[in-house]
Amino acid sequence: MLAEVDGFLSKFWPRIATGLVDWDTHQGIRRGLAWFMGLLLARHPDNFETAQAMHEQMLHLYESAPKDEVGRPKVSGFEIKGSFMN
Repeated sequence: MLAEVDGFLSKFWPRIATGLVDWDTHQGIRRGLAWFMGLLLARHPDNFETAQAMHEQMLHLYESAPKDEVGRPKVSGFEIKGSFMN
């Protein structure tokens, strides 16, 4: 996956590196760069244990949530930093 994103971005890298990209017009480049950065961060050895721990926490949260009739978490929204999002 990293190679695919890298290949996609290599065509645009000169424009990205020189700051000549209109990010609002080129949403594909913006998404590609976000994927690339996310993949780099996720693959870094220092982040591997943190990512595993976060995954375990998410699984625990999912498994402990009330479920609807087909087994999906039955929630109306989420609280993030004191604000409720639905």
